Amino acid sequence: MRTTVSTTLMTLCLLSIVGYAFKSPIQRWAGQHINNHIFENPHIIAESLKKYIDGEKQNASLKQKKTLELNRSAVFNVTSLTPIIGNPKGTQVMVVFMEPFCSHCRDFDVVLNEEVKKNKNLKIIARDIPFFGEKSEFVIKLMLAAYKQGKGPQTREMVRKLNFKLLESNMLQKFKDLKLDMNQLKKDAASPEIIDFMKNNDKLSKLINIESTPSYVIDNNFYSGGVDLETLETQLKESNAK
Repeated sequence: MRTTVSTTLMTLCLLSIVGYAFKSPIQRWAGQHINNHIFENPHIIAESLKKYIDGEKQNASLKQKKTLELNRSAVFNVTSLTPIIGNPKGTQVMVVFMEPFCSHCRDFDVVLNEEVKKNKNLKIIARDIPFFGEKSEFVIKLMLAAYKQGKGPQTREMVRKLNFKLLESNMLQKFKDLKLDMNQLKKDAASPEIIDFMKNNDKLSKLINIESTPSYVIDNNFYSGGVDLETLETQLKESNAK
């Protein structure tokens, strides 16, 4: 049935084009029949649009997977500045891109912390991206500086509850409450080392087309959006089974 409808529509469209080419009255006839056919069968537009969108998504997914494969070493690369959630020596590795003030990221961060408590072999490479602008950039710099003082888990937990509306001075006080060396923290946050590290994370996110957070990578599989603990465990088990 759908083949017949599509064939009929294509025939009418062809007649319309031919009519236009020869400036014949057939153009008006074909155009009217096309309009009537679409009006009487509006699902044709919906189905065509869905097919087009699904095709675009599939193409984008394949392109992203190919890009990920080509840049896998960079995405999974770890330096002395790279925040790690879970076991730094774990053999099962995932990379997660998050924004410190993103509510979905905060929810997913809770899931990640629950999972590493259960899965002692899981190593999560955290790449924080300042999607929300200067205030996010300010906080990420301080987070990385706090990691250098060995306060990684405490810092992530504190930032997860941090109010975006706070002034930078009030945010600094929250870091001070973690008993950090504030002079060293500010110095490290402004260091070329941390600035370059953030630029590299931003470059990676653009390279593999991170359009939203949280997004994460397990093996060569890319996932967009946070999930619950059960779904994450299923994804990790499927990865282990390969």
